[in-house]
Amino acid sequence: MSTSSSTYSTASDSDFSQSSSSSVVTVSSTKTAILLCYFDPTTSKRQYFSIPEKILYYAAKNATSSTMFQKLLQTCKYFFIVNPVVFVPLLMCCSGSWDACNYGGKVWFQFKDSQTLNFKVWIQHQFLNFNGNVSRIFPWIYKSDAKFIQFGPYMPCMTFDEFMCIAGNAEELTMFSPSVKYSNGEIVLLEDIIKNLPKLKSLHLTCTSDESNVTKRTASKLMEIQHFKQMSHITLNSIPETLDIGTMFDFIMVSFK
Repeated sequence: MSTSSSTYSTASDSDFSQSSSSSVVTVSSTKTAILLCYFDPTTSKRQYFSIPEKILYYAAKNATSSTMFQKLLQTCKYFFIVNPVVFVPLLMCCSGSWDACNYGGKVWFQFKDSQTLNFKVWIQHQFLNFNGNVSRIFPWIYKSDAKFIQFGPYMPCMTFDEFMCIAGNAEELTMFSPSVKYSNGEIVLLEDIIKNLPKLKSLHLTCTSDESNVTKRTASKLMEIQHFKQMSHITLNSIPETLDIGTMFDFIMVSFK
C-alpha cells in the first residue's frame, strides 16, 4: 500500500487545554470575552502514514461518532487541520449570550456576533436555550449528540432543519409551542416533530399562544407513531381544545396504568 506524508505531528499532552481527553485545540477568553483558538504549527513534524492520505481525509470529513473523532484528533493534528471541531458537552443561552460549557455548567467560552471562528462545535450532551436566536448559533454547529434538549418560551422560532440538527438525537425534550416552523413559515405539527425523533423517551410541551402545533388530528396521528407509544413520560400543558382528549385519555390509561 502506498504511503503519503504530512507536516502534522502526533499531539502531545501540552497541546490539550479543553480537557485531558478531547481535542487538539487550546481555547481561552480575553477580557473582552472574544474567543481565541490557538494552533501552534511550530510543534508539527513530518509524519508518514501507512495508508493513502485520501482515506485519512475521508475519515476526518465524515466522522459519525464523536468518540471516534476525538480519538483521531488525539492521534494527529492533521485531523483538526482538515476538520476543526471542538467538543462541547453543554451549549446554552440563558441571558442572551451563547455559552459553551463543560458537564458541570462551567463556561469555557462565549460566542460573539463579531467573531470569525475557524472551527465548529459538536454538542455532546445537552442543549439549553431560554431566549436565544438559534439562527445566530447554527452556523457554528457541526453536529449534535445532545440527549437533553430544552427550548424556552422566549426564544424566536427556529426552522425545522435547525431543530433537527440540534435535537435529532434527543431522549428528553422540553419545548413551547409554536417554536418550530418550516422555511415557508408554516408551523411544524407536534406529530411531525415526534415522528422525526425516534430516540425520544420524555416530552414536556406547553402551548403559549393561539397559534398551536396541535390540531384535531394530532391525537390520532400520534397513535400511529410506534416509538410514541413506548415513551415513558409525557407532559402537555395549556393544550388547546382542538386536541382529541378522549383518544389521548384512552392511550394514557392503556400505556401508563
